[in-house]
Amino acid sequence: MKKTEAFVAYVLFYKFDQTFFEVVSGVRDVLISNEVIGESKLLRLASLAKQAKVSVCVDDAQNVEEMSKVASIMGATIDVIIEVNVGQERCGVEPGEQVVQLAKHILALPNLNFKGIQTYQGWNQHVRKFGDRKTAVAKVSEMAKATVEALSSNNIPCEVVTGGGTGTYTFEAASGDGNLFSEFEQSLYVLSTVISVTPGKRAILDAGMKALSLDSGPPLIKDHPQLIYHNGGDEHGIVKPSGELKVGDQVWLIPGHCDPTVNMHNWMLGVRNGMVETAWPITGRGPGI
Repeated sequence: MKKTEAFVAYVLFYKFDQTFFEVVSGVRDVLISNEVIGESKLLRLASLAKQAKVSVCVDDAQNVEEMSKVASIMGATIDVIIEVNVGQERCGVEPGEQVVQLAKHILALPNLNFKGIQTYQGWNQHVRKFGDRKTAVAKVSEMAKATVEALSSNNIPCEVVTGGGTGTYTFEAASGDGNLFSEFEQSLYVLSTVISVTPGKRAILDAGMKALSLDSGPPLIKDHPQLIYHNGGDEHGIVKPSGELKVGDQVWLIPGHCDPTVNMHNWMLGVRNGMVETAWPITGRGPGI
């Protein structure tokens, strides 16, 4: 797989199925940014860890013990990241002492390596105002720093602090010693065709809720900021006003939430200078692990 050989050194996934397909395709350093629970899934995890460097998130002592047992039986070594609750109120132990105690437990078990912490607050990605988003990220950064200090005071190295996303990376990168990436450019679009027009009122697209995730708002329309996409149901999008759109025109839609949008499709096309260069199967799609 060319993209793996040329560019990919480390990849993050939330879903186990995604990890499986990427390891099979040649990715050799992956983080499963979620908990893997149950013996059958842990056996698959340990199998992958024999083929690639695999890190996984944990927040439960019993899960860690079962993971160690399975890894020992399989002759695998698994890198472990403790997930910290920094406001998401989803998975994760509380910052500070709870992280220290779980890290000590991991260090006492065979075939596991304690690597660090995950401090992800996904809701911050969707805070609309720049200043509010910056303030929200600062709170997460303080909890992450306090947790690293708590580990350090107990002589526990914390090699990895992971978290953040496209909407907040500038603040998170600035809070640590990592190199700041350059600004991202829009790369993901859903290409849709105009199938009906009522001139001056509306244009109808062939992309509805089966093609786009609307949980974080409707998509924007590239090069047409004056046109607004409205939910038209499963198979339709309603654009108001119609502008200069004609039946047969194609528009590039910018999804409000990329992950669940990609999860609806079987293929992703790579386009350069108006030409399709490659097609990637979305092999890890589905509901989760």
